[in-house]
Amino acid sequence: MNTRRKSPVNIISTEVHHCSMDLRLKILGRLPFFIDLNPSELMMINQRFNSLGFKKDEFIYYSGDPAERMFVVAEGKIKLFQPGFERRNVLLNILLEGDLFGNLTVFGSSTYTDTAQSLTSSCILSISSQSFGEILKEFPSLAIKSLQVMEKRLIAANKRVFEISTLPAEKRIVVTLLTLVEKVGKQTNQGVLIDAPISREDLAEMTATTPETVSRVMSQFQSSGVIESGRKWISIVDWDAFQQLANVESP
Repeated sequence: MNTRRKSPVNIISTEVHHCSMDLRLKILGRLPFFIDLNPSELMMINQRFNSLGFKKDEFIYYSGDPAERMFVVAEGKIKLFQPGFERRNVLLNILLEGDLFGNLTVFGSSTYTDTAQSLTSSCILSISSQSFGEILKEFPSLAIKSLQVMEKRLIAANKRVFEISTLPAEKRIVVTLLTLVEKVGKQTNQGVLIDAPISREDLAEMTATTPETVSRVMSQFQSSGVIESGRKWISIVDWDAFQQLANVESP
Protein backbone atom coordinates (compact mmCIF):
# COMPACT_ATOMS: atom_id res chain seq x y z
CA MET A 1 0.00 0.00 0.00
CA ASN A 2 1.30 3.47 -0.88
CA THR A 3 1.41 5.47 2.37
CA ARG A 4 3.18 8.53 0.97
CA ARG A 5 1.68 11.68 2.49
CA LYS A 6 0.18 14.24 0.18
CA SER A 7 2.39 17.32 -0.13
CA PRO A 8 1.27 20.08 2.28
CA VAL A 9 2.99 22.75 0.17
CA ASN A 10 0.71 25.44 -1.22
CA ILE A 11 0.98 25.13 -5.00
CA ILE A 12 0.20 28.47 -6.65
CA SER A 13 -1.94 28.39 -9.79
CA THR A 14 -1.69 31.96 -11.00
CA GLU A 15 -3.33 32.69 -14.33
CA VAL A 16 -0.66 33.52 -16.90
CA HIS A 17 -0.40 37.28 -17.57
CA HIS A 18 -2.89 38.01 -14.77
CA CYS A 19 -1.51 40.90 -12.68
CA SER A 20 -4.35 43.14 -11.55
CA MET A 21 -3.78 46.87 -11.08
CA ASP A 22 -4.28 46.52 -7.32
CA LEU A 23 -1.67 43.77 -7.21
CA ARG A 24 0.80 45.78 -9.30
CA LEU A 25 0.49 48.87 -7.10
CA LYS A 26 0.73 46.81 -3.90
CA ILE A 27 3.91 45.08 -5.04
CA LEU A 28 5.58 48.21 -6.40
CA GLY A 29 4.67 50.21 -3.30
CA ARG A 30 6.52 47.68 -1.13
CA LEU A 31 9.77 47.88 -3.06
CA PRO A 32 12.52 49.74 -1.16
CA PHE A 33 13.00 51.99 -4.21
CA PHE A 34 9.44 53.31 -4.14
CA ILE A 35 8.17 52.82 -0.58
CA ASP A 36 8.09 56.57 0.20
CA LEU A 37 6.32 57.65 -3.00
CA ASN A 38 2.76 58.99 -2.86
CA PRO A 39 -0.09 57.23 -4.77
CA SER A 40 0.07 59.51 -7.83
CA GLU A 41 3.86 59.08 -8.11
CA LEU A 42 3.50 55.32 -7.72
CA MET A 43 0.90 55.30 -10.49
CA MET A 44 3.42 57.05 -12.77
CA ILE A 45 6.06 54.45 -11.86
CA ASN A 46 3.62 51.64 -12.56
CA GLN A 47 3.17 52.82 -16.16
CA ARG A 48 6.83 52.03 -16.85
CA PHE A 49 6.53 48.39 -15.75
CA ASN A 50 5.36 45.57 -18.00
CA SER A 51 3.34 42.63 -16.71
CA LEU A 52 4.60 39.18 -17.76
CA GLY A 53 3.22 35.73 -17.14
CA PHE A 54 5.28 32.53 -16.96
CA LYS A 55 4.19 28.92 -16.76
CA LYS A 56 5.68 26.40 -14.35
CA ASP A 57 9.30 25.53 -15.31
CA GLU A 58 9.44 28.29 -17.95
CA PHE A 59 12.73 30.22 -18.13
CA ILE A 60 12.71 34.00 -17.68
CA TYR A 61 16.32 34.60 -18.68
CA TYR A 62 19.60 32.71 -18.87
CA SER A 63 23.03 33.38 -17.41
CA GLY A 64 25.00 35.39 -19.95
CA ASP A 65 21.97 37.11 -21.48
CA PRO A 66 22.22 40.92 -21.75
CA ALA A 67 21.17 42.52 -18.45
CA GLU A 68 18.46 44.63 -20.02
CA ARG A 69 15.63 44.24 -17.51
CA MET A 70 14.95 44.04 -13.80
CA PHE A 71 12.08 41.92 -12.49
CA VAL A 72 9.93 41.71 -9.38
CA VAL A 73 7.75 38.77 -8.38
CA ALA A 74 4.11 39.83 -8.12
CA GLU A 75 2.80 36.30 -7.56
CA GLY A 76 4.34 32.84 -7.75
CA LYS A 77 7.76 31.41 -6.94
CA ILE A 78 10.98 31.84 -8.94
CA LYS A 79 14.29 30.04 -8.58
CA LEU A 80 17.69 31.52 -9.40
CA PHE A 81 20.63 29.27 -10.19
CA GLN A 82 24.06 29.31 -11.76
CA PRO A 83 25.49 26.69 -14.08
CA GLY A 84 28.14 24.66 -12.27
CA PHE A 85 30.79 22.12 -13.12
CA GLU A 86 29.89 18.82 -14.79
CA ARG A 87 26.48 20.19 -15.81
CA ARG A 88 25.44 20.58 -12.17
CA ASN A 89 23.57 23.76 -11.30
CA VAL A 90 23.94 25.71 -8.06
CA LEU A 91 20.55 26.91 -6.85
CA LEU A 92 21.07 30.38 -5.37
CA ASN A 93 17.67 31.42 -4.12
CA ILE A 94 13.92 30.89 -4.10
CA LEU A 95 12.06 34.14 -4.75
CA LEU A 96 8.59 35.07 -3.53
CA GLU A 97 6.14 37.95 -3.81
CA GLY A 98 7.95 41.29 -3.74
CA ASP A 99 11.43 39.89 -4.40
CA LEU A 100 13.67 41.58 -6.98
CA PHE A 101 15.84 39.76 -9.48
CA GLY A 102 17.66 40.39 -12.73
CA ASN A 103 19.90 43.38 -13.25
CA LEU A 104 20.27 46.55 -15.29
CA THR A 105 22.96 48.16 -17.39
CA VAL A 106 22.15 51.39 -15.54
CA PHE A 107 23.83 49.75 -12.52
CA GLY A 108 26.87 48.76 -14.55
CA SER A 109 25.90 45.16 -15.30
CA SER A 110 26.34 43.92 -18.85
CA THR A 111 24.93 40.38 -18.50
CA TYR A 112 22.94 38.32 -16.02
CA THR A 113 25.15 36.18 -13.79
CA ASP A 114 22.35 33.75 -12.96
CA THR A 115 19.46 31.96 -14.65
CA ALA A 116 15.84 32.56 -13.57
CA GLN A 117 13.16 29.89 -13.89
CA SER A 118 9.56 29.86 -12.70
CA LEU A 119 8.88 27.19 -10.06
CA THR A 120 5.13 27.78 -10.35
CA SER A 121 2.91 29.70 -12.70
CA SER A 122 3.93 33.27 -11.96
CA CYS A 123 3.09 36.90 -12.55
CA ILE A 124 6.18 39.07 -12.96
CA LEU A 125 6.60 42.84 -13.27
CA SER A 126 9.49 43.96 -15.47
CA ILE A 127 11.23 47.22 -16.27
CA SER A 128 13.93 48.02 -18.82
CA SER A 129 17.24 49.65 -18.00
CA GLN A 130 16.26 52.69 -20.06
CA SER A 131 12.94 53.12 -18.25
CA PHE A 132 14.55 52.75 -14.83
CA GLY A 133 17.15 55.34 -15.79
CA GLU A 134 14.34 57.72 -16.72
CA ILE A 135 12.74 57.13 -13.31
CA LEU A 136 16.02 58.02 -11.59
CA LYS A 137 16.14 61.28 -13.57
CA GLU A 138 12.58 62.13 -12.54
CA PHE A 139 13.13 61.10 -8.90
CA PRO A 140 16.84 61.72 -8.08
CA SER A 141 16.32 60.74 -4.43
CA LEU A 142 15.75 57.15 -5.56
CA ALA A 143 19.34 56.81 -6.79
CA ILE A 144 20.83 56.32 -3.31
CA LYS A 145 18.11 53.83 -2.36
CA SER A 146 18.75 51.93 -5.56
CA LEU A 147 22.46 51.64 -4.81
CA GLN A 148 21.70 50.47 -1.26
CA VAL A 149 19.38 47.76 -2.56
CA MET A 150 21.94 46.54 -5.07
CA GLU A 151 24.63 46.52 -2.37
CA LYS A 152 22.47 44.33 -0.11
CA ARG A 153 21.88 41.91 -2.99
CA LEU A 154 25.63 41.70 -3.62
CA ILE A 155 26.38 41.06 0.07
CA ALA A 156 23.77 38.29 0.19
CA ALA A 157 25.19 36.69 -2.96
CA ASN A 158 28.73 36.77 -1.56
CA LYS A 159 27.53 35.22 1.70
CA ARG A 160 25.87 32.43 -0.24
CA VAL A 161 29.05 31.73 -2.22
CA PHE A 162 31.07 31.67 1.04
CA GLU A 163 28.71 29.12 2.60
CA ILE A 164 28.80 26.86 -0.43
CA SER A 165 32.58 26.99 -0.76
CA THR A 166 33.63 26.59 2.88
CA LEU A 167 31.09 24.59 4.90
CA PRO A 168 30.92 20.76 4.94
CA ALA A 169 28.00 19.18 3.09
CA GLU A 170 25.84 18.49 6.16
CA LYS A 171 26.26 22.03 7.46
CA ARG A 172 25.48 23.48 4.00
CA ILE A 173 22.24 21.52 3.96
CA VAL A 174 21.27 22.71 7.45
CA VAL A 175 22.11 26.37 6.68
CA THR A 176 20.19 26.19 3.41
CA LEU A 177 17.14 24.70 5.14
CA LEU A 178 17.35 27.45 7.76
CA THR A 179 17.46 30.08 5.01
CA LEU A 180 14.40 28.53 3.35
CA VAL A 181 12.56 28.44 6.68
CA GLU A 182 13.29 32.12 7.24
CA LYS A 183 12.06 32.91 3.75
CA VAL A 184 9.11 30.58 3.14
CA GLY A 185 8.55 28.88 6.50
CA LYS A 186 4.95 28.38 7.61
CA GLN A 187 3.93 27.18 11.09
CA THR A 188 1.68 24.12 11.00
CA ASN A 189 0.44 21.56 13.51
CA GLN A 190 3.28 19.26 12.42
CA GLY A 191 6.08 21.86 12.69
CA VAL A 192 7.54 24.50 10.39
CA LEU A 193 6.79 23.74 6.75
CA ILE A 194 9.06 25.04 3.99
CA ASP A 195 6.19 26.27 1.83
CA ALA A 196 7.81 25.80 -1.58
CA PRO A 197 8.14 22.69 -3.76
CA ILE A 198 11.75 21.68 -2.94
CA SER A 199 13.03 18.34 -4.22
CA ARG A 200 16.19 16.50 -3.17
CA GLU A 201 17.66 17.53 -6.53
CA ASP A 202 16.84 21.20 -5.80
CA LEU A 203 18.46 20.94 -2.38
CA ALA A 204 21.54 19.33 -3.95
CA GLU A 205 21.77 22.28 -6.35
CA MET A 206 21.41 24.76 -3.50
CA THR A 207 24.22 23.11 -1.52
CA ALA A 208 26.62 22.22 -4.35
CA THR A 209 26.45 18.54 -3.48
CA THR A 210 24.80 15.43 -4.95
CA PRO A 211 21.22 14.13 -4.58
CA GLU A 212 22.71 10.99 -2.98
CA THR A 213 24.42 13.05 -0.29
CA VAL A 214 21.25 15.06 0.33
CA SER A 215 19.20 11.85 0.61
CA ARG A 216 21.68 10.39 3.11
CA VAL A 217 21.74 13.52 5.30
CA MET A 218 17.98 14.06 5.11
CA SER A 219 17.38 10.40 6.01
CA GLN A 220 19.57 10.88 9.08
CA PHE A 221 17.60 13.99 10.08
CA GLN A 222 14.31 12.17 9.53
CA SER A 223 15.42 9.09 11.49
CA SER A 224 16.40 11.32 14.42
CA GLY A 225 13.00 13.04 14.35
CA VAL A 226 14.27 16.47 13.30
CA ILE A 227 12.37 16.67 10.01
CA GLU A 228 9.61 15.05 8.02
CA SER A 229 9.70 15.12 4.25
CA GLY A 230 8.11 13.74 1.11
CA ARG A 231 8.14 14.39 -2.59
CA LYS A 232 9.08 18.08 -2.93
CA TRP A 233 8.23 19.06 0.66
CA ILE A 234 10.16 19.41 3.93
CA SER A 235 8.91 20.22 7.43
CA ILE A 236 11.02 20.90 10.54
CA VAL A 237 9.29 19.01 13.36
CA ASP A 238 11.89 19.42 16.15
CA TRP A 239 12.88 23.06 16.04
CA ASP A 240 15.24 22.97 19.03
CA ALA A 241 17.19 20.02 17.60
CA PHE A 242 17.32 21.71 14.21
CA GLN A 243 18.70 24.92 15.70
CA GLN A 244 21.37 22.90 17.48
CA LEU A 245 22.38 21.40 14.14
CA ALA A 246 22.62 24.90 12.72
CA ASN A 247 24.41 26.23 15.84
CA VAL A 248 21.72 28.88 16.17
CA GLU A 249 20.69 29.96 19.64
CA SER A 250 16.99 29.89 20.46
CA PRO A 251 15.42 33.34 20.72
